Amino acid sequence: EFVLDGPMGRPYHRVVLSTILRNAIRGCSPTAEPGYEALDRIVRAWQARKAAGVDLPGRIRVTVTRTEVVVAHADSRVGADPVAQALPVPGVLRLPGLDASLKVEKVSPAPDDAGERSGAGVAWMDAEEVRMPLCVRRRLPGDRYRPLGLSGSANVQDLMVDHKIPRRWRDFVPVLADRQGILWIPGFRVDD
Repeated sequence: EFVLDGPMGRPYHRVVLSTILRNAIRGCSPTAEPGYEALDRIVRAWQARKAAGVDLPGRIRVTVTRTEVVVAHADSRVGADPVAQALPVPGVLRLPGLDASLKVEKVSPAPDDAGERSGAGVAWMDAEEVRMPLCVRRRLPGDRYRPLGLSGSANVQDLMVDHKIPRRWRDFVPVLADRQGILWIPGFRVDD
């Protein structure tokens, strides 16, 4: 993935920006050969501060926002596949597109301070409250859950905005759920 600074690039001539884009695209997929029309559409959006998304040969996606131009291979997105992945219990699941994995273990008896141990990177849960099977998925429109310690539920989208997670990263954040709903979002608190 290549992230190009939107405001910094705007003053440059279209030929310079097209060359930079072509190099970034080839960096994602050496065999990708974007056409003139696609490059021109991206450069015009970049210079006009207009949002645009362009799919290119070689499964390359270029996304233009007011602040950046992102060139990425479609397979590098965790959220690209809307189908949930089963999380084995006990077991480990590698998260596609990330250099990370989720590990599930059954621990009995639970430590007395399990609630305090839960946090951004670890979630302790009562196995009797979990409705199997567990799955890992991307966020979905309208997702809500109750972070431990908060009264009421919170909209996942709003939490990500409040924590200043850039829009292009939000689909990379895995969501751990069971049949009843969200149990935990790594980086946030466990569900109450």
